[in-house]
Amino acid sequence: MDRTEIDIAIVPATSEAHFSFIAQHFEETIALWEDYQVSSKSVQGRKDQLKKWIADDKVHLTVAVCKDEDVVGFNSLFITNDYSGNAYGKIVILYVLPEHRGKMIAASLKREGESWLKSRGITKVVTEIDAKNRRMLEISEKAGFQIKSYTFEKQIADSQNV
Repeated sequence: MDRTEIDIAIVPATSEAHFSFIAQHFEETIALWEDYQVSSKSVQGRKDQLKKWIADDKVHLTVAVCKDEDVVGFNSLFITNDYSGNAYGKIVILYVLPEHRGKMIAASLKREGESWLKSRGITKVVTEIDAKNRRMLEISEKAGFQIKSYTFEKQIADSQNV
């Protein structure tokens, strides 16, 4: 895999092509984490949601675009408040096409997202990463993220197994 940077631009998601790319890969990413079926209906629902998100000034949705204007990745994040009322940023999903991974695109998307948060006075950002996603764990650690907590999940199949 080529580990060199490529020339990309990080731009706001605004076009139908941007929303289609994000919706498809957003849905596919969710399906990796949980028992979830991607369908044309779920992708369309996600596109509709994304179009509503961009109207919210607390949401930041960007795409990584190559010189040929092909979208190769995206970052979705928003500003929310913790239990004490302190504002922070939350990365929802950051995605880069497999053939473009290892080229510093994810790092560029994270840096741009952090700059957007800083411009709004936000000084903390969090992200959740599936424990099996070793590559994103490494990228996040290199970007200065530290493990804050662990989330454990258990499927409860029989109520007698408490």
